[in-house]
Amino acid sequence: MAGIMFTDGKFVLAGYNPKKFYISGIGGKKKDNETPIHTAIREVLEELFELETIPEDLKNVLYENLTFDTVFSSNGYTNFIMDFRYDLEVFFEAISKFDVRSRVYSTIPQTLEQLLMTRIVVPEAELSHLMLIPCVYNIGLDEKFIDDIYTFKNCERSIR
Repeated sequence: MAGIMFTDGKFVLAGYNPKKFYISGIGGKKKDNETPIHTAIREVLEELFELETIPEDLKNVLYENLTFDTVFSSNGYTNFIMDFRYDLEVFFEAISKFDVRSRVYSTIPQTLEQLLMTRIVVPEAELSHLMLIPCVYNIGLDEKFIDDIYTFKNCERSIR
């Protein structure tokens, strides 16, 4: 199992998995004989971009252009730490060179802001929402804030 943690040291990119009802990092299980690096690249393409097809050449371009020197492993999971300002930009640039379609973006995002703000909520997507969460230890959610979220979800009125 492997993934990539995109961060700037203050925030980390995370996603909400609606089927499991939790927020997680970006990554998952290896397929066939993948190395942790190859698993991490594929999982980012699957979870962040929800590409309909992933060209092998795209994965190769990313493998050749990313640096996988900051890594930690725990309980069989390998996590590569990468920067918003550089590494995520490598993903944007590489994907833009391929004719691919996304299930959650009408146009492939080219910035972190677009990645977060133009995502279309699709029920079958592994991650329905992306977010930045603060890099702090022992984070908790205020019960009243959770109640507000549930109230908002059940509210009939649309927000404009």
